[in-house]
Amino acid sequence: MLCASGCWPSTRTWPSPGFTTCSKPCAREKALTEAERDIHDRGLVTLIRQHHDAIDALVAQAYGWPAGLTDEDILTRLVGLNKERASEEAKGLIRWLRPEYQAPDYAAPVTQSFDLDDAAAALSDTIIPWPASLPEQVSAVQSVLSSATAPLAPQDVARAFRGKRAASVRPVLDALTGIGMARRLADGRYAA
Repeated sequence: MLCASGCWPSTRTWPSPGFTTCSKPCAREKALTEAERDIHDRGLVTLIRQHHDAIDALVAQAYGWPAGLTDEDILTRLVGLNKERASEEAKGLIRWLRPEYQAPDYAAPVTQSFDLDDAAAALSDTIIPWPASLPEQVSAVQSVLSSATAPLAPQDVARAFRGKRAASVRPVLDALTGIGMARRLADGRYAA
């Protein structure tokens, strides 16, 4: 989508819902056309933007950096970290990211097991109204799935929403599976 002055939006600047943005000082922003709005809604652009923003914030937090750094600041910091690691490795200190594949003589520690028993999934007592738009529906179903303590069948997910049946939430569950936000188990249940 082009802005009002005809230039492409910045790759690091996300458009606000209904408008395009530009990295250059433009005369004004224009509203999305009906066709652009349809593509925006069907493509779950807002949902994808929210997930990218969350990932950006979590990565910045993992590095101990403030959120919202520019590309140049990020690259400067990464180059500095690379030089620091190279200096550590020259002194013999190696920080293995995946020791099970990288470190010689690595023995993996025994951790607790993940149990997917067939116990009934407990859902919240609060019945959620079914969202009107598809992006909101995807986000709401994903929220129900991720807060569940066990995998859920479509009818279990549907019970979380007022007046919904498994047939109406199954396409949303399949969409979440398609974009990697859920897993469909062999028995037909879904897990985040």
